Amino acid sequence: MINRNDVLCMFAELGIEPTDCVTVHTSLRSIGGIEGRAEGLLDWYTDYLSEGLLVVPTHTWAVVNRSNPVFDVRSSVPNIGAFAQVCAKEAFRRGNAVRSLHPTHSVAVFGKRCREFAAGEENTRSRTPVNGVWGRLYDENAKVLLIGVGLERNTYMHSIDEEVNPFPDDPERYFDAAVIDADGVRHELPHMNTEFYWSSEDFPLLEDYLFRKGAMSYSALGGAKVSCFDVRKGHDALIELCRKADDTIDFYRLVRAAE
Repeated sequence: MINRNDVLCMFAELGIEPTDCVTVHTSLRSIGGIEGRAEGLLDWYTDYLSEGLLVVPTHTWAVVNRSNPVFDVRSSVPNIGAFAQVCAKEAFRRGNAVRSLHPTHSVAVFGKRCREFAAGEENTRSRTPVNGVWGRLYDENAKVLLIGVGLERNTYMHSIDEEVNPFPDDPERYFDAAVIDADGVRHELPHMNTEFYWSSEDFPLLEDYLFRKGAMSYSALGGAKVSCFDVRKGHDALIELCRKADDTIDFYRLVRAAE
């Protein structure tokens, strides 16, 4: 059963400082027993990052779509695991915490600058826009921790997809969405894009390349392998690879260029 000290050791091994911005994808099942359960784990994360930011994906892409186009920040339940569900609730119960207003790719943000960081997501038109939360991770020199999950869960890589590829022409990749904020105010998001080109299931094919570029490091937490993706190093390495590959829509050309 892990405790606070195990989390502190993980942060230390990965070189993460209390002032850092850290995005955490967490599989509770992979970790095993946790003192204080999911809420205790969140406490340890936020206590350590007291002068930084903790960003936890609370995505709803499986439940907010063309047939159910409304995201309510107060009640829409994340579809990406138990820890995300706990953090979505805790973002309303804790000080210095907020859940962003993105209809399909919201995040819970904890820290003194949480509202500034999460602002404006109700005006988005795509899942991971460069000028939104995911793009801001580069400005923050953030780290993405994949705890008990693989690189296919690294949502930030979709932001690079959006940066280098044009929006799809296929009208089936868009729908008219709406967001309801914490005050019950409704925000319309017409022609919301839900998909780009790169499949997340293929992301692990680039892990060796990212490791060689210094963008990946590793630790463990309980029974879970922890992979740490350095956002700036990873972004710059993948942009370099896109230029080398010439056709960024074809993800497998990126993989061949990385070999």
